[in-house]
Amino acid sequence: MRISDILPTRRSIQRLAVAATVAVLTAASIVVVPTVGHASAAACTTKAGRTSNLALGANGPHPTGGTIFTKQPPGCLDFNLIAVGAADHYEGWLFNASTDKWFACSAGFVKAPPVPKVLCSNVATGVQMAVVQESGTQRNVTMEY
Repeated sequence: MRISDILPTRRSIQRLAVAATVAVLTAASIVVVPTVGHASAAACTTKAGRTSNLALGANGPHPTGGTIFTKQPPGCLDFNLIAVGAADHYEGWLFNASTDKWFACSAGFVKAPPVPKVLCSNVATGVQMAVVQESGTQRNVTMEY
């Protein structure tokens, strides 16, 4: 047996290099498709506003005195707290137009900072949203939805 019999040939080295290049280019060209229903970050609406206090009315508790946000299409699926003016506990509220009532989102009060925090999940287009702070002092917030 000669040493040249076990060394790779120039042609086999070239084939290996071509195969490796094709593998790298194929891996680099794979496109990641987002899950259906999830909007890209560029599609989200971002808006600054003020938190609300809770009042009790004929239709139950409801946010009052703060900013009412309205979910725009395509937007994000969630109502996200992305900046706060002061440390506090914050809760998302949604308006149900068919019952004419406001309700608190299932996340309840969440402490912020740190942010971001999801206050409400899977919010439909056109729904009115508000943020209530736990303290009696209204706060500046920035929301993404």
